[in-house]
Amino acid sequence: MLKRLLLNPTLSNVFTTKQHHPFMQMLLSPIRNVLKLMSLLIVCLFTFQNTANAQEIPGFIYMGEFQGTSYYCSYYSYNWNQAQDLVAQHGGHMLTINSWEENSYVSSRIMANAAWLGYSNHNSNNWNWMSGQSSNINNWAYGEPNGSGYGAVIIKNYGHWKDRYHGNAYEVVMEIPNCAPVLNICNNGNCAVNLYDWVSTGDIFLRTLNPGQCHQVTTEDGHMFRIVDTDNVWGSLTIDEHYSVSGCDNQTWNVNPCLSDDSCPEAQCPIGNFNGASYLGTLNGSRYYKKTGGDVQYQDAYNFAQSIGGHLVTINSAEENNFLKNVTSGSVWLGLTDANSEGNFSWNTGESVTYTNWNTGEPNDWGHYGEDYTQFYSNGLWNDIHENAYSWCVVEMPCDCCTPTLEVCNNGNCAVNLYHWVPTGDILLTTLEPGQCFEVASGDHEMYRIVDTNNDWHSLTIDEQYTVSGCEDQTWNVNPCQPDDSCPVTECPVGNFAGTDYLGEFNGIHGWTPCHHRQRARKQLLKKCYRR
Repeated sequence: MLKRLLLNPTLSNVFTTKQHHPFMQMLLSPIRNVLKLMSLLIVCLFTFQNTANAQEIPGFIYMGEFQGTSYYCSYYSYNWNQAQDLVAQHGGHMLTINSWEENSYVSSRIMANAAWLGYSNHNSNNWNWMSGQSSNINNWAYGEPNGSGYGAVIIKNYGHWKDRYHGNAYEVVMEIPNCAPVLNICNNGNCAVNLYDWVSTGDIFLRTLNPGQCHQVTTEDGHMFRIVDTDNVWGSLTIDEHYSVSGCDNQTWNVNPCLSDDSCPEAQCPIGNFNGASYLGTLNGSRYYKKTGGDVQYQDAYNFAQSIGGHLVTINSAEENNFLKNVTSGSVWLGLTDANSEGNFSWNTGESVTYTNWNTGEPNDWGHYGEDYTQFYSNGLWNDIHENAYSWCVVEMPCDCCTPTLEVCNNGNCAVNLYHWVPTGDILLTTLEPGQCFEVASGDHEMYRIVDTNNDWHSLTIDEQYTVSGCEDQTWNVNPCQPDDSCPVTECPVGNFAGTDYLGEFNGIHGWTPCHHRQRARKQLLKKCYRR
C-alpha cells in the first residue's frame, strides 16, 4: 500500500511541485529525498521477493503464482470497461475464481479493500465469467447481488463478492496462465462441422473442419471449444458438442459427427440435437443429452427431462460418475432429492441409492431455503442445493434396444489398464491382471482401450483399441507382453545355464558354448528345440 501511495501522481505532486514558497521548498526537500529512498527500497524488496521468476508488466504488481497461473494487481483503479481493456492489452483476463483456495489466495493479497472480478451479468440475466471458463464457486456476501451494477468485486481478506456499479473504480486483478497446451481437434466423422472458440461474450468462428481434417490451436487450461453443423441455424442445431481443456499437457479432441449408429432407433434415442437437447454420449445402455439454452432451475430441468421421454441423471457407479464428469464442464442437476423425507435422499426413477460421491461436509441442508436437491460439480463431487439455483439440465434416456456385453480378457502375462475411450477423455474401468476378464454393458460403436500400467502416456509400450460392432455380446482377447515361446524355457532356456554361454537360435536349434572353455568355441552344446 505504501508503494502505491508513493507512486500516486497526486501525492507525488505535493512533494515535487516548484510552486512552493522557498521556505517550504527547503522544508520539503529532505522529506522528498527520504520518500524517494523509501520508495526505491520498497520496490527493490518487493521485486526481490515476488518477481524473481515473473514477467514485469507496466502498471501492475506481481502478486504471485497459484496452481499454474500468475496473478498481477494494478497500481491504480479503473472502471469495469477500462479494466477489461487493460488486461486484454497484456494477454491476460480478469480474475476467475475456480476454487475456494484460489478465492482465499487472491483476497489475502489484493492491496485495496476490493478489486474487480471478471464476473458480470452485462449480456445476460445470468452471471458469467468473462474468461469463458465455468466455475462452481459462489461466494456472494449476504444480500448480494442486489442489482447495484453488472460488475462484481472481491472483498479483501474476507473474500466475499459484491455486485457494484460498472462506472466505479477499483483495482484490477489480472490472471495470466503459465501453461499453453496445444489442442488438436480432429474430425473423424462423415460430415463437415464448424469449429468455434467458445467464450462467454459470443462464439468466435475458427474454421470449417471437413471429414478427416484436423486443426491445432494453442490455448489455456479451462478454455472451451465447440463444434456445430455447418447450416448455422442456431435454433435447430443437429450437431452441438463442447470440449473443455484440462491441464497444461497437449491434448486431442476427436469428434465423430454424422456417423451411422443403429444401436437404438433414431426416434427413441437420436444422436445429435432434438427437441432442444444435444447428444453427449452413451454408457451402459443409456444415452445422455444436454438441454441447450443455458442453465436452468431444478423444476425446469425436471420438466424438460420428462417432456423428451427421459429423466435427470441417475448415477449408480463410479464409472458413470466419471463418464458424466468427462462429457460436461459445468454443474449439473442430478435426479437425487430428499424433498419427500428430509435427510433420506432417493432417485426420481425409484432406483436404489447404491453409490454417492458427496463433497466434504455435504449434504448439509445449508441456508434459509433448505437444500433438498443435488448438484453435480464439474470435478465429479456432489452438493445439496436449493431448487432455485441454476445448473445444466442433463437428461438420461435408457436405450434398451441394444446393450451388448463386452467381455475383455487378458490372455497375456502382464497387467494392463482398461479404459472406456470417449472423445473428452479416457475413463479408467479396471486393471486387468494376467488371466482376468472384465465385463461391461456397452453400446454399438462404443470404444475401449488397453494400455500398460505405468500410465506414461508419452511412451506407452501397449496401446490397443476395440470398437463394439453391433448388438450381439462379444469378447475382446488381448495378449500383452507375450514372450517368444517357440521353445519351452525349461527345456531350452534363453540365456546362460549350467556353465554355458547362450549363442542363439537358428531353424529351431539353440547353441551354447562352455563358459570355462571359451577358447574352444567350436565345441558347442547343441540341442534341438521343436516348436509346439
